[in-house]
Amino acid sequence: MWHERTHLARVIVIAASVCLAACGGGGGDGGTSGGGTPTGTFTKTLNLSSSGTSNAVFHSGVTGRRQQSLVLAGDINGSGTIRSISFRFGSASTGNTCPNVTIKMGHTSKANLDTTFANNVEEGRGSAVVVLDNALVTIPTGSNSDYFTIPLNGAFSYNGADNLVVDITAGACSTATTELAIASVAHTATAGAFSSAAAISEPALTGAYLHLMKFTLAGGGDSLTFAGGTGGTSIPLNSGSANQRAQLLYKAADINGTGPVTGMAVPVAAATIAESYTVTVKLGHTTLSDLTITFANNFNSGAPVTVANAASFAVPGGIPVNGYVWLPFADGAFTYNGTDNLVVEVDVSAGTGTTFWRNHTGTGQIRLRGSHGSPIGATDSAAYDIQFRFHGGTMDVHTPNGISGSIGDGFPFNNVDGKRQYLYLASELGTQGAISTIACRAVVNSAAEGGLNYTVVISQTTATTLNATFAANLPTPVTVLSGTLSIPAVLRGDWLEIPLSTPFSYNGRDNLVVQIAGTGGTIGGATCVLDNTSTTLHAARRITGGSSGATTGSVADSLIDMRFNLQ
Repeated sequence: MWHERTHLARVIVIAASVCLAACGGGGGDGGTSGGGTPTGTFTKTLNLSSSGTSNAVFHSGVTGRRQQSLVLAGDINGSGTIRSISFRFGSASTGNTCPNVTIKMGHTSKANLDTTFANNVEEGRGSAVVVLDNALVTIPTGSNSDYFTIPLNGAFSYNGADNLVVDITAGACSTATTELAIASVAHTATAGAFSSAAAISEPALTGAYLHLMKFTLAGGGDSLTFAGGTGGTSIPLNSGSANQRAQLLYKAADINGTGPVTGMAVPVAAATIAESYTVTVKLGHTTLSDLTITFANNFNSGAPVTVANAASFAVPGGIPVNGYVWLPFADGAFTYNGTDNLVVEVDVSAGTGTTFWRNHTGTGQIRLRGSHGSPIGATDSAAYDIQFRFHGGTMDVHTPNGISGSIGDGFPFNNVDGKRQYLYLASELGTQGAISTIACRAVVNSAAEGGLNYTVVISQTTATTLNATFAANLPTPVTVLSGTLSIPAVLRGDWLEIPLSTPFSYNGRDNLVVQIAGTGGTIGGATCVLDNTSTTLHAARRITGGSSGATTGSVADSLIDMRFNLQ
């Protein structure tokens, strides 16, 4: 039996804030994306305090070790394609070389790890992905509390909604054992599962602690440290005149990202009622650590960028508490330099009601509030929760029912002949760009299928509901695919992707209708996650037709999870 050594000093309680809807997704390669535009990246550091050390993985005294770590969605508060992982030293490192290191990542529904490794992944949230394959890892010298980074030769698209399992196996390291910093985490009874010996034996040992890690992601969203607030504010999303303009200050240390910012989402503090606004949104750099009372003076490091200019912005009814609403970024993209502080300005010129934005009390003068168009206002310490999408991120629509439900739409992959339309709102999408693929999330395990014949049409629309006539819902139709399609074998939770032969140019302002018609598929085969319980949010958002040539269909208060990949 190998010796696992830990030193636990205190228990740290972490509040979880899970993204319930319209979370940003993965994508991008960490370098450049379509058209040569640099892909934005951000580094997510687990917001935990060190309470001891562990030598469970990179060890010199045994022939093989395995570790699984459970990271909660609320610990990450973001989404995107994970390109590297970093660990914090628990004591000074003299350097080490560890062979045969394999790292896998997978989504999970687990809140506690099982002593059987296989039970913790591929249990209903999709396939585990090998992101580092049998590699030699060189651990550098470093001081206590330094981080060292392991670049991954594969990528994992973390969806921001599920918990994450990081699975590491390693051979015996060449020199002294590397001590890694850990935190005791009371919100997860068993955050770590460990085993060793030549065969990586089971059952594993489990413990209520977690290695301090950083994840570097390309694209996706980053909720900053301003997350998990319990308060709510109607500034600036209201119908009055006194407080319809707000500037919000975010420090560079809070953002941990760099590159083009292509979207921004707001978590709501109360279940929404359908409202509409006209908004102008600006982003700009600043060297200030406290806002002044003059709006124009706070953008003091270059000119701000107007990413939404008097844009119409509709908040649908029925978004649950802590669900996300994406503001329109229809008129520009702001490139954040990763060094300066960031000012976000939202100015509402018209509104029909109130939407409460999640916030809490922060430090310093980090909010400036005032009337629409007013040059001056009043400052205070209100800290607004927020999520950014950097270039390279997908637009993922996670329905509130999500993968946890057993309901599935038996089309397009699970029917002989049929037709569907789905309506996605701009407030669920948030980013303009060329859509190159779409995908739905599987609700059952299914085998590979080939020879499916489909036509996919996408249209922008200002409508917020669908009617029974298919053609009437497509004011600007573009046929993006017409031909055969094959799908691989998938596990429940995987994305079933449909590549588009013609990319669709989305303006970031309007809603989207996706129409899929065709033949093929096996009854009982692949099925897409369908939410038909959030009927207020998904009122008249899906039409089903009995054949691929149907001109009319049945309107339903439901929607499937959908991913839109941007070039």
